Amino acid sequence: MLAPIGEVWAERLARLRESGRSEDPELLKQAAADFEALLVAEMLKSARSSGGGWLGSGEDEAGATMVELAEQQFAQALAAAGGLGLADLIVKGLRGTA
Repeated sequence: MLAPIGEVWAERLARLRESGRSEDPELLKQAAADFEALLVAEMLKSARSSGGGWLGSGEDEAGATMVELAEQQFAQALAAAGGLGLADLIVKGLRGTA
């Protein structure tokens, strides 16, 4: 089973800090994309819990798990494809070039 995006992001951030390579552009970009995926997944989860759901009803436990996994995968794919542009803004902000 896939780990929740929040756990993946926290693990990558910890590895980034431990490595001492916090200025590595690729690692910084990946961490920002993971964070954006986390935010998008939370937005989808919030939209689903507000009623009805956007991807089926998820009334049973299996359905709810499937919908949650679909949300996580969609959020990761969206962030990997450029997402909402948040990752780029985060990277620019951390580099002080915003």
